Amino acid sequence: METKILDGKALSEAIFKELKVELSENNYKPHLDIIIIGNVKSSHLYVDLKKKKGEEIGVPVKVHRFPQIKTSQLFMLINNLNKDNKTTGYIIQMPIPKESLELDTLKDVRPVDFKKDSSVKKDNLYWMTIKEIFSKIDPGKDADGLSSATLGMVFHDSPKSLLSATPKAVLASLEEIFQTKNLKKALCGKNITIVNRSDIVGKPLAAALINLDATITVAHSKTRDIKKVTEGADIVISGTGVQKFLKGDMIKKGAIVIDIGINKTAEGVAGDIEKESVIGKASWLTPVPGGIGPLTVAMLFKNLLTLEKSRESWRPKV
Repeated sequence: METKILDGKALSEAIFKELKVELSENNYKPHLDIIIIGNVKSSHLYVDLKKKKGEEIGVPVKVHRFPQIKTSQLFMLINNLNKDNKTTGYIIQMPIPKESLELDTLKDVRPVDFKKDSSVKKDNLYWMTIKEIFSKIDPGKDADGLSSATLGMVFHDSPKSLLSATPKAVLASLEEIFQTKNLKKALCGKNITIVNRSDIVGKPLAAALINLDATITVAHSKTRDIKKVTEGADIVISGTGVQKFLKGDMIKKGAIVIDIGINKTAEGVAGDIEKESVIGKASWLTPVPGGIGPLTVAMLFKNLLTLEKSRESWRPKV
């Protein structure tokens, strides 16, 4: 069987061209802010790419870089961006390294002294704080679609929901594969396995696909015998971050394989898929690099445009 390879870079460039035209023709003036914490080189390169792509289509991008920051300071910055009329939307680049985030508050209520309060586990507190950080983002400025309120709207299939960038990129890749904008018709009844349960990708993607009438199985690190839940799927979406995790004997012939895994290797960036065993068995494959990654950046700016349109709908005319 011939395995077709999706060219995510070419597709993303086409989307950026459409965005540039729409921005120009309607005189939209969105502004994106990006908060990045820590010194992870790949994250900074990714943010620089987002800034570059934004400026190419006429969208100013302001980057707030912090090698280290207190949670109280971060909460203050989020509050300021929520109130700033110049900011159309903003994102907080993930991951946030634990060592770069000084947890001086617990849910922004009480100070924490780990030496005196041994009942508080630092790892648990870190994840509690991450959830608290995203809960403070104004849904009207949530360009990455990761605030608690925005995720809730996705789960409820609200017309006002804004899907986060990576799940949205997966849907864009499926539109290209099926050559349709009517994914509800294309995916109705399809068996789809997602190997990822994160708040950023797995959960919102599962909700979006359920809303499109697909039948969803979500697998993760605690799933017993993952092969059993992948080998019968029409579409397998893998985001484990484990190189060569998904092999040819784990999928059925003709399956569509979407790779959203990221692994750093001596040769560069690799995904989850063992290409040598999957190619020839899958009908479609999204590569890493050059697949979902470029589409995710494009989807961020599509989300930003949606926020700008929403803002324009109530902005007083002068």
